[in-house]
Amino acid sequence: MWLDTGAASRTGEASGDPLWWWPHGDYYDGRSLTEVDVAATGPASPVPPGPARLPAPGEYYASPAPAGLIRDTPAGQPGDRFPGRFAGAIGDAALPSPDSLIAVIGRTPDAVKGAPTARTVTSIATARPPTCDNACWDRGVRDDAMMLVLSVVAGALIFPVLVFIGTATRLSAATREQRYAAMRLVGATPRQVSLVAAVESALAAAAGTPAGFALYAALRPRVAAVPLTGQRFFLSDLTLGVPQALVHAGTGGTGGGPAGPGPDAPALVACADLARTPMVGRCPAGAGVAAVDRYAFLGLESHPDWQWPAAGVGPDAVNRLPVQPVYVATDGSTPTMERVRRLLTVAYPHRQARTVGDFGTDLQQQLAGWRQLADVVLLTTLPIAGCSLAVSVVAGLSDRRRPFAILSLAGAPLRLLQTVVGLESALPLLEVSAAAIGTAFAASEMFLTSQMHYDLVLPDAAYCLLVSGGLAAALGIIGSTLPRLGRMTGPEAARNG
Repeated sequence: MWLDTGAASRTGEASGDPLWWWPHGDYYDGRSLTEVDVAATGPASPVPPGPARLPAPGEYYASPAPAGLIRDTPAGQPGDRFPGRFAGAIGDAALPSPDSLIAVIGRTPDAVKGAPTARTVTSIATARPPTCDNACWDRGVRDDAMMLVLSVVAGALIFPVLVFIGTATRLSAATREQRYAAMRLVGATPRQVSLVAAVESALAAAAGTPAGFALYAALRPRVAAVPLTGQRFFLSDLTLGVPQALVHAGTGGTGGGPAGPGPDAPALVACADLARTPMVGRCPAGAGVAAVDRYAFLGLESHPDWQWPAAGVGPDAVNRLPVQPVYVATDGSTPTMERVRRLLTVAYPHRQARTVGDFGTDLQQQLAGWRQLADVVLLTTLPIAGCSLAVSVVAGLSDRRRPFAILSLAGAPLRLLQTVVGLESALPLLEVSAAAIGTAFAASEMFLTSQMHYDLVLPDAAYCLLVSGGLAAALGIIGSTLPRLGRMTGPEAARNG
């Protein structure tokens, strides 16, 4: 939350010396970094959580992840972007994740106040601002979004568990009824029968609750390592308190520079400069200056066949204008691009140098988190669903034990009965699976087209293998219950029902 200190919607004020605050983003090899440049105006300026003190000009504090990155990568790549010396590590209490790439950099007030979104603050944010804007840099999932995610996950996990409990209860109901009836016949009172049933349930719960907590303790380190929200969790984030426990027990271009004089005005590019970077288009023959569409030009898309219209000004007039985006062609290798990024960052400290791949980094991290979440839900629910399927088939066989026994006595071979049971179990499974897959593709297509303006790409072979493997496992579970049919269709079943 402290990273949102610069949000304009914050109203918290405190007495003390103002602190110049400028959060901004950076990238390294497809990973996003958050940097906060700070400059104290007096000894009473607020100190953000994590650093032991405010870094002086020429010092910086960094979380363990970027500190290790700076230490392990060659000089001239990420390290030179952080001026001065490393003053210390940012503590875990100030980090949303062990993977967080955060640095607090000490500057002079004159160096920070020229940044486009820099502002002075007198207190550090301890709560999320009412509204978030480009000054919010907390990469964590917002409370409402996290509640939605947890609600969906809880529903996806609880529903199959409830189905499993219901089918297991139905399977054992007939046996319990016969046992309780036998107890009544030998003289047990209704109260005694109820007491026996309550004790059985209590013993099962007493044995299952510690087993559940033991399983939680064993799996907690593994779950913490799963980046459900795009980054790993601290182990302490998955710690249950006493109230919770009680509840549970119950390729290569780099761009940088300022925007233009106006959002709708075309940008002017000297044709001599454009010729040195052919991947962003070309000038008409004989033209000295091209007028380019600023949004298409800033998109960092390779379009060498585009021809920009000529502008009615000369190269000398263009050279007197402020510098617009700077394009640098590289060989696409990570060391080269990061060295270029470092040079641009030093030359334009208040601007962001980005490669083509950086524009998709944040989205890819978010999508990777959703994929991890979906994988966890699938891996958790599939075993439960498989057990529920097996119990459901066995319960169905138990309910129709007498009809199957009569058919067997009438001459129906066991293989025919097994075929009937297999078909009536497998066909609905395949029909529902086909309908679910079709509905999922249709919903994905509508969402991607209407909300994100993407085209749906057919899944690769891994998806087909996963679906085929799941269906094969489900059919195998159905097949594993069929041998029980021979033991349930004896003559005694036809007599007793």
